[in-house]
Amino acid sequence: MNRRRFAITMIAVAAIGLLAYRLRGVYMFLDIPPHIGDGEFQNISRRDGPLVMNGYRINSDPIDLSNDYERKMAISRLPNIGVNCKLFFVIEGLDNRLEERELRHRLGHAKTALELKDSRGKAIASIKGYLRDLVLSTRMDRLELYPLPFHVFAPDSNESYTLTISYTGDPKLASINGYAWIQCGGRK
Repeated sequence: MNRRRFAITMIAVAAIGLLAYRLRGVYMFLDIPPHIGDGEFQNISRRDGPLVMNGYRINSDPIDLSNDYERKMAISRLPNIGVNCKLFFVIEGLDNRLEERELRHRLGHAKTALELKDSRGKAIASIKGYLRDLVLSTRMDRLELYPLPFHVFAPDSNESYTLTISYTGDPKLASINGYAWIQCGGRK
């Protein structure tokens, strides 16, 4: 009977240990290594009460929204932190206190096409269209734009990606910058 009790105890301890290891990202900050390639890596992990929101973001170079812009970014070794990634087009410097209809009007005739492809050329995520037609999400000092349905993908640290950025500017958006963002986690 003692051997059976010991075996059950060991199985329970192993199961609890495995569960604690799998959930470690919920209660402790993970060491997130930066990607390799183009773009600026930002660790955006934060604590929200007792929980930890691990996350990171990769930003493109600033895009002057009054001018046309074309660029390809090579990205590899995206850290896999157990959450899916999302692709955004982000605008900073626009007055976010405006009503949504006025914001859409200010975005004018500007349009973007972002496409993230893996090393086999398969499209993983994309954003395409006039900025005014995309979903607007106001976050403090910026607008995050994305399509519906939202494209999410699981990052593969052994994969190489290419992010193609194509933007058609609008002179009404002079002195306002935009960015392509890949963001994984960091939110509720």
